[in-house]
Amino acid sequence: MVFSSLSYKTDTVIVSSVLPAVTYLSPSPIHLKEVSVSSASYSRYLLDKCFTKLINEDGHRDDSSSFYRQITYNDAVPTEFQEIVFSNIINSFRVVESSIVQGRYSSKKDAFYHFRNFTLFTNCFSLFNWDAEKGFVYAIDPSLAVRLTKQFIQDGRRIAEVLILNPSNNNRYSFLIDEDDFALLELNQQLNDFKIDMPFSHKVKSSIRTLKVSFKQLADGRWRVNRVDVDLNNEVSFALKTRNFHIVSHTFFYDYKSSVTKDAKQREFVKSDREQIDKCAYDASFWQANPIFKRTAEEEEIIEGFTKSNSFGSIYKK
Repeated sequence: MVFSSLSYKTDTVIVSSVLPAVTYLSPSPIHLKEVSVSSASYSRYLLDKCFTKLINEDGHRDDSSSFYRQITYNDAVPTEFQEIVFSNIINSFRVVESSIVQGRYSSKKDAFYHFRNFTLFTNCFSLFNWDAEKGFVYAIDPSLAVRLTKQFIQDGRRIAEVLILNPSNNNRYSFLIDEDDFALLELNQQLNDFKIDMPFSHKVKSSIRTLKVSFKQLADGRWRVNRVDVDLNNEVSFALKTRNFHIVSHTFFYDYKSSVTKDAKQREFVKSDREQIDKCAYDASFWQANPIFKRTAEEEEIIEGFTKSNSFGSIYKK
């Protein structure tokens, strides 16, 4: 009788009795060539799986609402405030369509910069660019260095943090990815020397924009955009002076409802927020009692200042 087993030498035993017998095999280790897996290759593997998953799920859309709040500071003084409730169509990585349901905007007349359409950084954000022939393609240069910076377990999930760094301008993109199902949990982006439109006589000395997008898993297992935080900090020189303007916005998505699946397409730019808000009737009681996105003590103080000057109702066309 022949006995064989993986990692042991094969042995042949002549059976001369029907009584039970014990046979011992000698070990014979198997030596395999060493295979090295770099963190860079694993990081690219995770990104590729994650991005492919997102693109494949683009056609699955949900109706949702979102609450947007923005404050603009000129030289550390709050000069602009905006709150908007949007009706959206979203998917796992972008806002497909959006329209304003209710909104209010106010600014101080002596402010030297205004950002009435700052919501574009939230509503037009996408990880991918639209190509008429190829469909969605990566918006991030695939030639940039990629590395694995962290691995940890949270709420039973094995999570990896992947960093993409552009050495020419130090722009950074980091992704929190579930290592088991390749879901994107969080995106952080920092763009240095961010290009903004300025009058010819104004020189941008520094401009840094950060973006944080958090994702939420719904009851049916699908992942959707849950919150977007944008921060733009700039120093501009003109008339022999250096001025700072700083814009902060937060968007919270809620009330997800499954909608009809549609063909993928690049989102089209809508009219300016100001034009859409002008069509709304200002409802002071709606904003006073709105519990959707809790305001901080600082935000309440800023709002009170604009409310006392009756500036929220003054922008609407008569």
